[in-house]
Amino acid sequence: SPKGRLYAVDFAWSDTSQGGLFRLDATETEDGKQGVEAVKVMSLDKPSSLTFAPDGTLYVTVFGTAEEGSDEKPGKLLKIKGDL
Repeated sequence: SPKGRLYAVDFAWSDTSQGGLFRLDATETEDGKQGVEAVKVMSLDKPSSLTFAPDGTLYVTVFGTAEEGSDEKPGKLLKIKGDL
C-alpha cells in the first residue's frame, strides 16, 4: 500500500465464505525469528486481485456468486477507501 503495508486477498477454495482482504503484519516469534500474521480486514466473495491507486484507494476484483435465476455476471470491481 502507499503507507508501506502489505495486503493480500484469499479466495479460500475449501470454504469461499472465509475469503477476504487481509493485512500481513510482520511479527517476531519467541525465538527471535521473523514471522507474519494475517489480519482479516474484510470478507469478500471470491476475491481475485488487488491494486492501490496513488491516492491510497484500493481496487479489488471479485468473482462473486451469481444469484440463482439471474442472467447477470457476478464479477465486480470494488473501490475501497479508508485508512489502509
